[in-house]
Amino acid sequence: MSDHMITTQVLPGPCRRCRSLVLTGVAEGVPVNADAQPLDRDGVFAALLGGRSTYVLQRGELVRLDATRAGLTGPVVADHRCGEPLPAPPPAPPPRAAPPAAVPYISRNANRVREHLLAHGPDLTTGVAVRLGLSVETAENLLRRLVAAGQAERIAGVIPAPWRAVAAELIPPY
Repeated sequence: MSDHMITTQVLPGPCRRCRSLVLTGVAEGVPVNADAQPLDRDGVFAALLGGRSTYVLQRGELVRLDATRAGLTGPVVADHRCGEPLPAPPPAPPPRAAPPAAVPYISRNANRVREHLLAHGPDLTTGVAVRLGLSVETAENLLRRLVAAGQAERIAGVIPAPWRAVAAELIPPY
């Protein structure tokens, strides 16, 4: 049997230069000194960005990770470089802004009533009914449902009191 592409069992021991703990062995014919500290996903990413080779420890042997072996399981370690800690993982992206509040759906006609109030400002029940082709009773019921859902309000102080829509960002979530 030849020594070409041979892989040997790893042995823990001190680095010859810096005396830190490393895993020493031969991985696919290449002598390897790997840091003994296993890496998490961000650590693997940082090691690859830093130009270090990564290895999976399987059955006591180091197997070099590449695109064809990305599915291997086991602890992942990186090449040892004396005095060079692994680069820090990239910073987490800033949190995304919250999406605008979704207006809870009541019914098609209720949405038409609310959109009418938003577009034309405060209006009386009869005005809403006439402009949207609804009966006064239907418009009154829809307006009451919008009020119950927090999507509309009755303006006090004027008789008969007109209705107005509530801005979407002020509508409480379900």
